[in-house]
Amino acid sequence: MKTMRAILSLTLLFCVAFTAVASAADKPAATKAVVKDEPRKAGTSNARYPQQRWPADFEKILNNPPPDMLLYSLEPLEGNHPKEEGLHGFKVLGKMTMYPEQARAAVDAFQDAIDNWDSKMAKCFKPRQALVVNSGGNRYELLLCYSCHVLKCYRNGELVRNYGVNGSPAVLKNILRRGNQELSTTDPSKGT
Repeated sequence: MKTMRAILSLTLLFCVAFTAVASAADKPAATKAVVKDEPRKAGTSNARYPQQRWPADFEKILNNPPPDMLLYSLEPLEGNHPKEEGLHGFKVLGKMTMYPEQARAAVDAFQDAIDNWDSKMAKCFKPRQALVVNSGGNRYELLLCYSCHVLKCYRNGELVRNYGVNGSPAVLKNILRRGNQELSTTDPSKGT
């Protein structure tokens, strides 16, 4: 008798679970509307390997890029460059103020690099691009190295955080080319 009750209870439990799964499968999947003209918010991630969000002050700036945001072209080899010619030990080849649409594209490229991270990260750091902005009495610098898979975020010269990155520098290179900025021809993997 107890065995029969146990079997009936399990059968009933199975039927309830099966019905719930079947009814969920019949419902259409929720979809999120995508608005092409609306920029993605910084700090939102669809990363396969999710990382921490941008620090709040960085996120605020990246969601609304100010008109004085600069895109830098860097030589990826460290050296003894005078502070006015270098950025965290890397020679500045060029820098430019961007039009609003360029600034949005550059910020999106940095966010995409984080979102597309595939868990690879090298010990080296040889950045070729950087975003720099002064806001609220602070200086923010984001240095990006696609070949090393690393992005470093600085506030007032102090390292705040590292992110893993992946992707292509094509968008950033195109912005720099259109601004007639010099690009590095150095192969960072060879150290020359």
